[in-house]
Amino acid sequence: MLHRPVVVAYAYGVFHRSAPTGAKDAVIVAASLVTVVPLYELGAPRWAVTRWLSGMRPAARPRGGRPPPPTP
Repeated sequence: MLHRPVVVAYAYGVFHRSAPTGAKDAVIVAASLVTVVPLYELGAPRWAVTRWLSGMRPAARPRGGRPPPPTP
């Protein structure tokens, strides 16, 4: 869900440029990747609402005041 509006926005801006199709595709992919990865890292796993919107399970709450064990 997060990537679609970003890809559409970049594609809208690149569509009417005079460049080969492969170059346009590369620009859209690279720009989308550079935008979506930080957006996901900053927003999705942090809050319950954004976890739910991105299809993630609720964050585990530590029991007894101890942090959960690290995952390998």
